Amino acid sequence: MNRQLAIAPAHAIEIEKAILTNMLMEGATLVSELSQQLKPELFYNDQNSQLFQIILKLYRTNQTIDMLTVSDAASKYEGLDLYVIDLVTNNPQTAISSQSNKDYVRILQEKYIRRKALETVLKMQSKIQNPETHDEEVFTVIESAYQQINEIVNSTSKLPSFAEVVQKSYEKLNERMANYLSGKLPGITTGLTKLNDMTSGFQPGDLIVLAARPGMGKTALALHFTKIAARAGYPVLFFSLEMANYRLADRIILGETQISSKQYRKGSINDDDNQKFLQHASDLSELNIIIDEKGSPTIDYIVATSRIAVRKNDVKMIIIDYLQLMDMQDKAGQTRDQAIGLVTRKLKQLAKELEVPIILLSQLNRSLEGRANKVPTLADLRESGNIEQDADIVFLLFRPKYYGIDEYENVSSENMLWIITGKFREGESLDIGVKHNYNLTRFEDYYQSDTEFTKSNEEPF
Repeated sequence: MNRQLAIAPAHAIEIEKAILTNMLMEGATLVSELSQQLKPELFYNDQNSQLFQIILKLYRTNQTIDMLTVSDAASKYEGLDLYVIDLVTNNPQTAISSQSNKDYVRILQEKYIRRKALETVLKMQSKIQNPETHDEEVFTVIESAYQQINEIVNSTSKLPSFAEVVQKSYEKLNERMANYLSGKLPGITTGLTKLNDMTSGFQPGDLIVLAARPGMGKTALALHFTKIAARAGYPVLFFSLEMANYRLADRIILGETQISSKQYRKGSINDDDNQKFLQHASDLSELNIIIDEKGSPTIDYIVATSRIAVRKNDVKMIIIDYLQLMDMQDKAGQTRDQAIGLVTRKLKQLAKELEVPIILLSQLNRSLEGRANKVPTLADLRESGNIEQDADIVFLLFRPKYYGIDEYENVSSENMLWIITGKFREGESLDIGVKHNYNLTRFEDYYQSDTEFTKSNEEPF
């Protein structure tokens, strides 16, 4: 590390000396206790770092650890043996309690994190200020810096014991039991009873893929999930890679008003419908929905924006519409499948890190259109291997009527959408039929005793 920084790197030389002195005095017992928490780079002083490595090597080869053995091993390095003697002579045992040594380790870890964070930030600053760095690359630089700092923090963190993991599992069970007794879903409601029954709502940390051919209603269903979640008090971040933000708002509002989309597009609506639109628009404007309409964003842009939104706006669910419109930043020698795999892997990691469900929309392969059986399967997913591997849930959308199929699963296909579960990591996969209106702006539970929506020849909005 460059020691000639304008800002003095954080360090605690005296603490380094104290903990090394304690090791020399206490021997293998203390080294065993601290060996998993300490590493050479935590020591800022080069001699202290080198001395720790010698102590660690003696410990791992089951040799005695004291002033004499360490001094002998250190004699191979110029002046280091004298440094050992000086440590013990001028730094008598400063503290030998378990808590004191733990405090020393914690201080060294904190100083190390500060040094590495400063180093990372200065590198980031240099890259951002470089006139050859394109605007789009800035998000990659930020994401890379975040990952480096995160790795530094995690590398110094103590892993939880299994007892702590079991305790957390039990606490989560108690939360679910309390939710069940109060009638509250453990996850974020989907607004569809059968889907809620199957999933218990969208769960934090899950990557949910919503896949379909064009015209099946994947954006419309994603907007339904957005509206329902926001109404239940869960702020939503919606990345719209294809449609302008006001077009998405149109579709949400029309789902409430039932105004004809054809007349709405023409601007041919009467005063009553106009007032109805204004009233619903006013009510819906109170919902905590954030729409990002940046075209062809990179995964690093989505990751950085999501982190900010969760921190600043307490976002509880993220939706991305849709995968194939993202900038994959293809690299030489990298296949499309590998690029997709990198994106889905990062999104799964992001969902876990932020503890929010992420709904990722994706297109299905065009080959589906050429076969007799139009019911989608996992094999129809574009670049399906990586998507299927990283996703916790894969939903495949199917509108039989779109293909001229009048009846599916013994149900009339008019105004019906089938949510086919291609993958569900946590339980039984079900195929769930839901009703939609002719605009594809509103979705409701379907029961065979229900009357159908009014039929219409209008195209979906």
